[in-house]
Amino acid sequence: MGTKATTSSKAFDEAKLQSLRDLDDGRNGFLAELAQIFLAETPKVFAGIEQSVAAKDPVKLKHYAHKLKGMCLNIGITTLAQHCEALERMGSSGELQNAQSLVEAYRHDQAEVLSFLKGL
Repeated sequence: MGTKATTSSKAFDEAKLQSLRDLDDGRNGFLAELAQIFLAETPKVFAGIEQSVAAKDPVKLKHYAHKLKGMCLNIGITTLAQHCEALERMGSSGELQNAQSLVEAYRHDQAEVLSFLKGL
């Protein structure tokens, strides 16, 4: 847990990751703890997004997308946060035509993110 996992991916905000490490004297303890919470909680929230898209429910989509966006930004996952922000805007506007493609983009991009977080 004391090793410093790094990523060269644009999926992450390296400055945010470093600031989280700095809270723990440069170790990954705090970051790893946040990662475990993220890994445990995000599947439930993402399932809410998927259900909202399937039901064509813009109110719930906006709620779940906003929640997941915050979770991503808290740990510095910028690409997934961008997908969530776009989904949140769709929920606000009620225009859900491209929502499923954004869900697929999120699912595709999360593989790299999950791999990194599990390695902390």
